[in-house]
Amino acid sequence: MYRRLALIIGNDYDHEKLNNCVTNANDFADVLKQKCNYQVEFKSNLKSEEMHETINKFILSIKTNDFIIFYFSGHAAQWRDQNFLLPFGNEKITSAKNMHRFAINAQSIIDDMAEVNPHAVLFLFDCYCSYSIPTKVSNNISTSNQIHGLNEMKAPEKTLIAFPDAANKVLLNQTRSKNNGLFTKYLIEHITTPGVPIETILTKVANDIIKDTHNVQKLYRVGSLNAEVIFVEHVANTPEARKQKSNPSNVSTINSPKNKN
Repeated sequence: MYRRLALIIGNDYDHEKLNNCVTNANDFADVLKQKCNYQVEFKSNLKSEEMHETINKFILSIKTNDFIIFYFSGHAAQWRDQNFLLPFGNEKITSAKNMHRFAINAQSIIDDMAEVNPHAVLFLFDCYCSYSIPTKVSNNISTSNQIHGLNEMKAPEKTLIAFPDAANKVLLNQTRSKNNGLFTKYLIEHITTPGVPIETILTKVANDIIKDTHNVQKLYRVGSLNAEVIFVEHVANTPEARKQKSNPSNVSTINSPKNKN
């Protein structure tokens, strides 16, 4: 039996404000807990130190063969070909050079989790990338140095990475309404489908995003999973199965590799 662990973070902001990232993260966390039987840690509006500490503690909790989801909804930025997830209170990032000090290096998170040798790790970055670094001028703050898009990422063995638009392309702010962003919306819609591999689910998400945006937004994904990963197994039509259907939290959420010997 695999442990199924998820760290879900959503940050809204004061500078370059986003209105619905915390809601995105909370809604996705609820689906994982209630319908996918995950142990979920949900955090919102984390400042730099809190975000570093939360992620590091989560990495230390991972054991070999765990199934892991890391989800982040908020601002991200690219600097020197590296992608950074921005904390709440991001006005401390006053130049691209101190991005590495206050923001979170996304590739480092991926590499650190992969080193533990989990069964699989799914990284989902619902990030908005048109971001202007706040630069202090006297006692005021003005905005400059606009950074666009996330760079391509490397997927170590047993990992899968996805974010909601092509590499080096700006994703417009989709958080002005009360609705989820498109990436999170379609993840929630498809991720609990029984018996479907995660790669197929992401293809469905990608197709829905393309259709919804008239081919403007295209999901980026890269991975090197070496086993078929299924979130919800097929359930037979038996009394016990019907009981499970009425209580989705009882349904196993990942297939163990079968012994072929």
